[in-house]
Amino acid sequence: MRYLLSLSLLLLFSCSSVKNQADAKKEKPARLNGTSWTLSSFPNFKMEKLKSTATLIFNDTTNRIGGYSGCNGYGGSYEVNGTSLKMKDILGTLKACMPGMKTESTLYNALNNTDNYKISDGKLVLMQGTKVLAEFVPLKKEEK
Repeated sequence: MRYLLSLSLLLLFSCSSVKNQADAKKEKPARLNGTSWTLSSFPNFKMEKLKSTATLIFNDTTNRIGGYSGCNGYGGSYEVNGTSLKMKDILGTLKACMPGMKTESTLYNALNNTDNYKISDGKLVLMQGTKVLAEFVPLKKEEK
């Protein structure tokens, strides 16, 4: 009888421990740093063919962003608090590329207007309120 009671308690506590570990993993805020992101889409906008992959990289040591718009390099600063995200002082080089300028302009607008983000199904989603501005996926090694 003691054996059954001990076994039952062991099973009960081990199940709750697994559940608590799963909950803890869900609650951790997603980290932007450490991933090179590539632009995958804008809502209601057909992206032009770009000369090169448009990218976004966060550096949490310096609180700087950088990347490539498909035509020009750009950089700026950012502040993050939980899922709140504000990018500012975004500057880029001034090379003109056709096609690609509309996509670049839309990317810069998305970066400047972002006030929050989420990482869902491996995608980085930049948002303004509940409105999706742009989506990124992790940069594949062969694209680097």
